[in-house]
Amino acid sequence: RGAPGTGKTTLAIQFLCEGARRGEGGAYFSFEEFPEQIYRDAGELGFDLPALEQAGKLQVITMEPGAFLEEALEPGGLLEELRRDIGLRRVAVDSVTLLELALSGRGDSRRTLYLLRNALHRLGLTTLLIEEGAPAEGPSMAEYMVDTVLHLTYDDFEVNRLRHLEVRKHR
Repeated sequence: RGAPGTGKTTLAIQFLCEGARRGEGGAYFSFEEFPEQIYRDAGELGFDLPALEQAGKLQVITMEPGAFLEEALEPGGLLEELRRDIGLRRVAVDSVTLLELALSGRGDSRRTLYLLRNALHRLGLTTLLIEEGAPAEGPSMAEYMVDTVLHLTYDDFEVNRLRHLEVRKHR
């Protein structure tokens, strides 16, 4: 969780690229940005995501939050397919904030997030959920359900920006 510019996406890309280096397939699910934008931004930081996709180690997927939820909860859905096809072990979801907004009109969004968490655990996937917002806003619904909470912040100085990563929770 962090405000814009704290490095949430960069951390997620590093997480997936490190997994690919170790032979663990990864998927980056974006509800907002198209793959080309993600490739460009990651490329500026030295990450060649298209090469990892061509090697069958990574998938960058843009989809609507509700469609992601259906695929994640459905037996034999996209996550299970990726597990078979690329050895999916790591997932980054950008962002759980948009997912929660999509769920807000569906009744019990907390229960749905709980079902999502269980589906990801059942598949044996290590998942990084990106959440927008400043840590000072207080814990979100998702923070109560996950195993680890990382808060990213920064301090602006005249010339540089000093970024911080704080482990707020770890089971």
